Amino acid sequence: DATVVDISGMKIGMEQGDMTDEEVAVEITRQFFEAAIAKDFSRAGQLYLGAPDFLVEQAFMGANLLDITSIGPAQPKTDPDSRTFSCKCKILLEFGSQYYELNSSMMIKQINTASEPNRWIIVGSSNSINPPSGGVTVSKAGAEPSAVTYYNPEPGEFMKKWLVLDPIWVKVRGDTLFPVEETQRDYFDTDQIDTARFEPMETIDGNNHEWSLLESKYDTIDLTSVNENWYLITYLWAQIDMPEEKQATLGIGSDDSVKIWLNGELIHENWISRGTVIDNDRVPVTFKKGMNQLVIKVENRGGPWGFCCRLLNE
Repeated sequence: DATVVDISGMKIGMEQGDMTDEEVAVEITRQFFEAAIAKDFSRAGQLYLGAPDFLVEQAFMGANLLDITSIGPAQPKTDPDSRTFSCKCKILLEFGSQYYELNSSMMIKQINTASEPNRWIIVGSSNSINPPSGGVTVSKAGAEPSAVTYYNPEPGEFMKKWLVLDPIWVKVRGDTLFPVEETQRDYFDTDQIDTARFEPMETIDGNNHEWSLLESKYDTIDLTSVNENWYLITYLWAQIDMPEEKQATLGIGSDDSVKIWLNGELIHENWISRGTVIDNDRVPVTFKKGMNQLVIKVENRGGPWGFCCRLLNE
């Protein structure tokens, strides 16, 4: 079941031209990721060891590369006379309906043959993946319901602006390092705020919690950038103004557990440990004519956390 690929006619790598060594290392890195973003895996493979297109495509495991957020400068590796450089870059990608930042360090080397002098090729890379930076902004200024009002939102439109409450710690009970599942579930079942009436400040467990205005650049909202600690709860508040009574469906994704109230009435809850997947929960709703209050509670049971929400025409 071997796959035979003939690359004998492939012109691998990239000519240096009048670029410096550092410039060509950055440029070949740029062209590789631009080709991968365009799904031109043949071109990407030409720059990366002359690899066949299907191997390059498999290396990204179905992720959609979206944008180069930063690149360079190139740095020489070990002996400068080896003409080997590393070039660091950050790539925004989407995988499993979530956004990530690929941190990549590409290794670029000069190759010389009698017929192809002064060509450069990517010979390897080291990679790590993290939540995207700069995707969420949070501010105490303007944190009031009027700032998060959606007027008759279109189906498919993600709600990327919310009021977010200062996180609530799920406290450890007993002689354990982390809250046990029973404690986590107790915090999930207990409603810490009045979801029918907005209060600028909430007092919970003797601590004051204020609202902030959260705005996300991406459809899936990364709450890790708001607070990266584990075992937390937060509430999200938004308003939906409808010209007429309307039946619809809310598409919800959450990491981890989630509860939802519409106009103070609990309409959905899911005690679960999972990653955020768009429309993982589909919740039938009836919006009244006029202003509707939508409140979401998200509990983090460990690791990164986040959520997403949109109306579906179902």
